[in-house]
Amino acid sequence: MNVVKNRQKAEKVDATPAFTKSSLSVREVTTEIQSLLADVEETSRRVAAQIDNRYQRLEILLTEADQKIKRMEELEKRLGNATSGAETRMVAPRSLETKAGTRPQPAGEDAAYREVYQLADAGAGSREIAQKLGKQPGEIDLILALRASGKR
Repeated sequence: MNVVKNRQKAEKVDATPAFTKSSLSVREVTTEIQSLLADVEETSRRVAAQIDNRYQRLEILLTEADQKIKRMEELEKRLGNATSGAETRMVAPRSLETKAGTRPQPAGEDAAYREVYQLADAGAGSREIAQKLGKQPGEIDLILALRASGKR
């Protein structure tokens, strides 16, 4: 038993904390911690700036959306007043038919969308097409979706 106790005492003496055996001094550890804190502060500043930028962009987009909604409501009121309760149709009226009995070229074949279709047929994505043409990706998605459904 005494041998076991003596071994345990010897192990306790040899089990001094690693930081005292380490070659790092307290000053080096302090410097390293300060460096890490500075890195964390810089990262938090960058993240906060990114959040602020995104918040500002979101505010601008919300303002634009509100303006567009207001404009749509105004147009809807004008349309409602102009039709005086008449049914609004989403298809081209018969008055647009030519004398030969054919309708004008469908909107999907419209020259305004031809470039969108050409780029899409060449394999370009909606974001790439939007960038090239200076349009919103959502608009390009809508044009291509309507083309695929046969409505354009």
